[in-house]
Amino acid sequence: MEKLKKLVGWLRGGERSSISGALIGALNVKLVRKGEFGEAFLSFRGHSAVLTQESPFSSFDIFKHGTVYIKIGKKRQKFKTKNFKDNFCFNCNGTLIEIGVREEKKKLSEEDFYFVKLIEKGTFGQVVLAMYKKSGRMYACKIIRKEKSKNSLEKIINEKNILTQIKSPFLIHLLASFQTHDSFYLVLPYIEGGELFHYLKWYKKFSEETARVYICELLLAVDYLHQNGIIYRDIKPENILLDKDGHAVLCDFGMSIRNTTAITHCGTPEYIAPEIIRQESYDESVDYYTLGVLLYEMACGFPPFSMSEGDDAGDLENKILFSEISYPEHVSPPLKGLIGLLLDKVPSKRPKYSDLIGHPFFSDIDWEKIKRKEIQAPIVPISVIAQEESQEQKEKPSEANQDALTNFTYCPDDWEDK
Repeated sequence: MEKLKKLVGWLRGGERSSISGALIGALNVKLVRKGEFGEAFLSFRGHSAVLTQESPFSSFDIFKHGTVYIKIGKKRQKFKTKNFKDNFCFNCNGTLIEIGVREEKKKLSEEDFYFVKLIEKGTFGQVVLAMYKKSGRMYACKIIRKEKSKNSLEKIINEKNILTQIKSPFLIHLLASFQTHDSFYLVLPYIEGGELFHYLKWYKKFSEETARVYICELLLAVDYLHQNGIIYRDIKPENILLDKDGHAVLCDFGMSIRNTTAITHCGTPEYIAPEIIRQESYDESVDYYTLGVLLYEMACGFPPFSMSEGDDAGDLENKILFSEISYPEHVSPPLKGLIGLLLDKVPSKRPKYSDLIGHPFFSDIDWEKIKRKEIQAPIVPISVIAQEESQEQKEKPSEANQDALTNFTYCPDDWEDK
């Protein structure tokens, strides 16, 4: 039977050999100088091109094992790709060909990491503590299941694009990204201190001095986003991390949008701005409202509006829309005044960063020192890093989109140094 298969293969034009070897990059070929014959022919594994004075360039993928053929007139030269290291020139009968190899961009995969510990689990995915095998460094890896919903795909692309473009000491940023057949992976810096939410639970409430430092850092983060056309839309203690020195880092850009206005109903119930409840078009002022809610919760230990026993979501929304803010006795007049401005039910009346820096609540703040993180953070966290290398089992999604997203992979050469 095997001999019969070989015979059939020979009759059809020979046995088809498998293409072996890893992709090593792209070959860039340029006709630098025209010689006696005026044009050059080149070929490699089905790719062929003619270089002329009018069309002097060609580029194609090359593999570790293969042969590139260049023919000028009757002379034919072959080059083994495994020997390609540096750029070189080929001269034949006065025709000068320049050949350059552009190495394949570094790519990551899940095999490059040990997944050490589950940090957080959400509806569509999870964040795990991951050790990069080559360096032993720890990273936070956000793993999002590929859902069939078009909206979920747009959401992860949007988050990845925003994380790639932002750079602020008070914002998380993307180091690298890759995908498998069922999941997207975002590789992020590991922020050792954990969520502000947990510290707020432990301390019950913060002193005004502590709340002041954190709201200053978050104002800088929000102002940076707004200057770059991004509305964050989901400020809350769970989305604020503390770095190893205790400074605030805003994370999780799943709800963020790159636009000047939006109409989508989103956010955490106690933090939703009145205009979102009213289903109005809204702008960056929603972020100042949520900063006001956060400031109140840090200083008081609970949000300004919440559900009482027997209340439902509609009751909470009515409180946000119509109720006045009440303050515990310990809240100082400057803090009351600031919170009142931020929680104004009319979006256009809420102050922006430039209006806020001169507020009496910030009278003792040196904003330049805040920007440079020269003000000592009020909370010095204990690292919650787990050194065990036992890998957490990742859930297999019940419905996964097996398609790959174009241009999702992001892996700059210096990703570990960013």
